Amino acid sequence: MNPLVAFGISPAGVYRNKKDDPLGSDTQAGNQNYDFAYADTRKWVIEEIIDYIVPQVYWPFARQVARYDVITRWWQKQ
Repeated sequence: MNPLVAFGISPAGVYRNKKDDPLGSDTQAGNQNYDFAYADTRKWVIEEIIDYIVPQVYWPFARQVARYDVITRWWQKQ
């Protein structure tokens, strides 16, 4: 690995819904990274496989199925 190069990704904001996985966020998103993109982004962060992650969380607070504040707090804890 080159220490001068950082590798990261920008996945859709929801890793998994809590109803599908107790480690997931308190959301009801239709598309979850783990299930629809086959991307275990949480594992990549925890195991430091990637240098950074910038989840796509650009929806409003009013979007009840995946609120901005819920998603950003969940990712912050990861």
